Amino acid sequence: MTQILYVGSLDRNGHCYQRMQAFRRLGWDVEPFDTDPYVLAGGRIARAIRIRLLIGPEVERMNVDLLAAARARRYDHVWLDKVLFLRASTVRDIAATGARTIHFNPDNPFGSRGDPGWRLFMAAIPSYDVHVLPRASNIAEYTRAGARRCLLMPYGYDPETHFPPPAGWRDSDRTIDVGFVGTPFDRRKEFFLELWRRHGIAVNLRGSHWERVLSTDEYRGLNAAGPVYGADYRETIWRTRISIGLVSHGNRDEYTTRSFDIPACAGFLLAERTAGHRSAYREGEEVALFADPAECARQIRHYLPLVEERARIATAGRARAVQSGYSNDGRLAKLIAELENPDAAAPS
Repeated sequence: MTQILYVGSLDRNGHCYQRMQAFRRLGWDVEPFDTDPYVLAGGRIARAIRIRLLIGPEVERMNVDLLAAARARRYDHVWLDKVLFLRASTVRDIAATGARTIHFNPDNPFGSRGDPGWRLFMAAIPSYDVHVLPRASNIAEYTRAGARRCLLMPYGYDPETHFPPPAGWRDSDRTIDVGFVGTPFDRRKEFFLELWRRHGIAVNLRGSHWERVLSTDEYRGLNAAGPVYGADYRETIWRTRISIGLVSHGNRDEYTTRSFDIPACAGFLLAERTAGHRSAYREGEEVALFADPAECARQIRHYLPLVEERARIATAGRARAVQSGYSNDGRLAKLIAELENPDAAAPS
């Protein structure tokens, strides 16, 4: 049985934890190493300083403790899921145990979004055996930064979390006409305010930090609320007639996790018309797409009264996600095969 030390934020509602569970379902012997006690230790100010500057005793302690964990047992692989506190020397010391070091980064250190905390990771890029990336646009950048091998793995849905509603679920059970789950990256605030003010469509918003960017009247008018996770997230998709899918342009994404979660839950996905979405689904058959707020509004007005058409597209989208292997299990199974093929590489 393949032995793996799995390193990352292991909150049970997070994507990192869901990927770890997929490794277990695939038959791997997984030993978890949770980075949250190091990243989240202390008060808000201490955490912010630690994450931005990558200094302090918790950063030191995580490097020491992770290396000790890697040396405590013979591992075939050490999988690191967006682990930003590791020094290059620690990565090399882990590799010296004989384990293959694999880093999966769902975000983009070369993007324009301005996320903090990349300094140690950027310095360590050449030290990892393999970098697993969800976007092809990063391959050349990682290679220029010294990456030895890059493999492509798009985001996936979790089959234990993202599944259709129970039998007998009707459109009358859906209490939200149009909804969006996510944070106010890029110009999402302006996008939803334009839908509301210019086109008369108030999209229900669920996610962190909307209260920071919207006025009190805007927050109420858009029926905004905090984030939803796990079963609450799944049931929010179930209760929504049209789920909006926006990508992170600052990350140069062509799809997001919701691009696969929503169809897996048999939700009707109305997403940005990107190359990634057009490759993953048939437009008008498995999802609906749009280019700008005006087309989004037209699509909402077109599909909202068409109950049977929405149900048909949502069912087809679910079938496509399952049959094409868009689950974490399917994504990782393909990646594992590529890992063992020395000639496999991501497209440049």
